[in-house]
Amino acid sequence: APHTDAEVRIGKTSIRGISKTYGVSKSREPLAYVGSSGALEIAINKGNAARSLRAKVGQSVRVQTR
Repeated sequence: APHTDAEVRIGKTSIRGISKTYGVSKSREPLAYVGSSGALEIAINKGNAARSLRAKVGQSVRVQTR
């Protein structure tokens, strides 16, 4: 399960939690996770996050913890 004490926002999309793997998200569901390079990554399981979320290079991403 994702670490639910965090919320990741990009544009109008809010992602609850930071997941450990793609396997914890449903198909076509956005997720945030820490990739192998150690960077926070935003993805869509079986989809294209940049297109679906209308994300652009350099766009702000907000991470809040509770």
